[in-house]
Amino acid sequence: MPSRRRRWEVLTDVDSATLGRPAIVDALPVPESVQVEGGDIVFDLSSDIYGRAVPRELLDGFVSARTDAALIRFAKRFGPLALFENVDAKFAKPQPGKLAGVYALHRESLWSWRSLQHQFALVLKLTAAFRSGEAPSIAALAECEAMGLFRSGTVDGLHHENPKSRVDLGLNAGLLYTRALAESCGLRPALAVYGKSHVQLVFQDAINVWPLMGGLGLSLGGALTVQLMAAIAGSGFVLCSSCGEPFVPKRRQPAFGRRRYCPECGRAAALRDAKATYRAKLRASAETRTRRAR
Repeated sequence: MPSRRRRWEVLTDVDSATLGRPAIVDALPVPESVQVEGGDIVFDLSSDIYGRAVPRELLDGFVSARTDAALIRFAKRFGPLALFENVDAKFAKPQPGKLAGVYALHRESLWSWRSLQHQFALVLKLTAAFRSGEAPSIAALAECEAMGLFRSGTVDGLHHENPKSRVDLGLNAGLLYTRALAESCGLRPALAVYGKSHVQLVFQDAINVWPLMGGLGLSLGGALTVQLMAAIAGSGFVLCSSCGEPFVPKRRQPAFGRRRYCPECGRAAALRDAKATYRAKLRASAETRTRRAR
């Protein structure tokens, strides 16, 4: 997102249609005091709140935080996900509108953060598989069914279905998941003014009812949802050929059918696979010569 976002406030004079001053609304609200207590990340919403610009790689940073320490650093940098415990929910949904009723400490369990992170990574895997034409696993689709994205029993008959149906079902999971997230976050379109003459469509969410934000802005959960939708629509994410996790290539999209490796697997995995492929070719060649000799 651009670093300087301007949005006209509500009309200040209904008769003359005079607009109020433009306000900067591109920042995520981050409490100054963020602590870790047991298995909870504790955000003190009574402490000073400062704004953090939404980086382009926010989603990549979220799904790639493998350790608890990395996830906690992410939370301290970008603020709360607005997760509220709900035993009846099939998956963790950010609910930024509820932050308006919190005036002191707000707790979010690391388990809930991991749960949402896993869901994002799962949806990215399924949509990346759709783009590459790879059929997702039955287990991955079963997770989506458990999350309530499909009707009960949808996955039961997939073992004998054409793999293409699994590819399409994986994409549908991403569409349904982002729709549910957008509804939970209260995402809605707005117009922002950049510079002197440029107007662009942006998104805001239910964080605007949080008085500390002055009725404006975007929550961390909402920002991640917007970037997830953008990733699905024009996905820069691909699946690592070694560990199977989604990642964003640093240089360019790999050619279709080519292996690709995330930074963690890297060159070591590429060399290992290349050697295995070379040995397989040698065995196949030897077997061919043996058959011909007979």
